[in-house]
Amino acid sequence: MAGPIRSRPHLLRKPTIARTIDELDAMHSAAEAGCRERKRRSGPKLKDLLQLKDEIKAAIVVRQQSEKADLKAKMAQLASDAGLSLDEVLGIKKGRGGKSLSTAKYRNPDDPTDTWTGRGRKPNWLVERLKKRGATMDDFLIS
Repeated sequence: MAGPIRSRPHLLRKPTIARTIDELDAMHSAAEAGCRERKRRSGPKLKDLLQLKDEIKAAIVVRQQSEKADLKAKMAQLASDAGLSLDEVLGIKKGRGGKSLSTAKYRNPDDPTDTWTGRGRKPNWLVERLKKRGATMDDFLIS
């Protein structure tokens, strides 16, 4: 009858210092061989890889724009076949085109590039002059 230890031969082996050192030497040799192998490989230089990366990014952008334009043309064709415009299909409303720019109504006399439309918060330059000099808003109006 085999005992619990005899059925497990790996438990019979006792680690020895010599065996452990031999194993470490073997592992170290394998690691050194791997380093030498990596040094022997002649691959592209970092500069070349970075240039290639930039070229790939540019090619991706060009391809995306091309595919986007092709898809837009296909969608427009499908919409026109159905008697609709692409804007109608996508639900884009044509109307007022964004915010309109307001013209400046007030100007800083010391710095003509500082202007204010009269909307929103008063600029600091205007607030300071109104407090210190006792000026009125009419003094800063653009004629």
